[in-house]
Amino acid sequence: MRQAALFFLLALIATLGFTQVSCDGAGGGEVCDDGVDNDRDGEIDCDDPDCTVDPTDDDGDGYLVCDIPELSDCDDGNPDIHPELDEACDGQDSNCDGAVDNVDLDGDGYIAESCNGNDCNDSNALVFPGNPELCDGEDNDCNGEVDNGFDADDDGWTFCAGDCRDGDPLVNPDAQELCDGVDNNCDGDIDEAFDVDGDGYIDSSNPFCEALYGPNGTQSELGDCDDTNAVVRPGAHEDSSDNADNDCDGCFDECEDQDEDGYDNCAPGDAGDPSCTKDTDGAGGINNLGDDGLSADCVDTTLDYDFQAGVINPGVMFQVPNSEGVFVDWPEVCDSRDNNCDGEVDEGYDAKTCNPTF
Repeated sequence: MRQAALFFLLALIATLGFTQVSCDGAGGGEVCDDGVDNDRDGEIDCDDPDCTVDPTDDDGDGYLVCDIPELSDCDDGNPDIHPELDEACDGQDSNCDGAVDNVDLDGDGYIAESCNGNDCNDSNALVFPGNPELCDGEDNDCNGEVDNGFDADDDGWTFCAGDCRDGDPLVNPDAQELCDGVDNNCDGDIDEAFDVDGDGYIDSSNPFCEALYGPNGTQSELGDCDDTNAVVRPGAHEDSSDNADNDCDGCFDECEDQDEDGYDNCAPGDAGDPSCTKDTDGAGGINNLGDDGLSADCVDTTLDYDFQAGVINPGVMFQVPNSEGVFVDWPEVCDSRDNNCDGEVDEGYDAKTCNPTF
């Protein structure tokens, strides 16, 4: 009985012409732009002939009400709301996707903290809650810690952030450089704070260096006897006329042949240092004699410091092609150095092309 009464009521409503108003006043029972076939005639929204009003763009944002779902404007009274906007944290469905303030700018599936979400960095898709922590200077898992699990020595620095020895808490970019043969501050230099003149040799008078280098740097022969002068250091070229210990071997102006090329560093007739009782050039004899009678070697230093020292002296000869392509003996090669110690550089060669002119 009740069912028959319900059918009678519905028929009466239809007879009297009561309809659901939609699409800016269009009738027919179809509600515009709700994605539902309200009148169950197989046509949805403004594709339904019952929805007779043309699609509208009242806010002038270029997006229509009753357009295809992907482009349909969900608020035609606000030009700052339409489907192709980025969602803003403003309490509105800015991009018409049916969700309010679902801001996920990096597309990692997590809402930004600024919109009451839990993504601590919504501009980086590798940062979101639960993501495995990476060694990249970011808090990848949003737990409030950066690179946690990658600081082996717990000194506050990870190897990816510049800790060059992550097993030693005393070595990191914030550490003070010590005189210990270690790059304590990870800048690529060792004991540089104790090498004032930057010649690669530590100050032999610094007591902080004795433990490693011995008194006056004698251990490992690394002590710089004058750390204010970059041309004074162990193994340097000894100047036989300046009354100084240029190579820090304890002798002054001694005649020696450190590069063992057959030419000593003394000018002809130079007395050398008669008081020197050391084998300063490593040749097996005491360097207390005078000049060997040959012209002075202009570059006489250890090969560790200058690997070309052995082929730079007054008697050097090279086999080089002349201007006709024939190999001949010549005292120079084109290398921007004074190979034969005559005070001239690259003589016999064109300065621009290095082509021989002899």
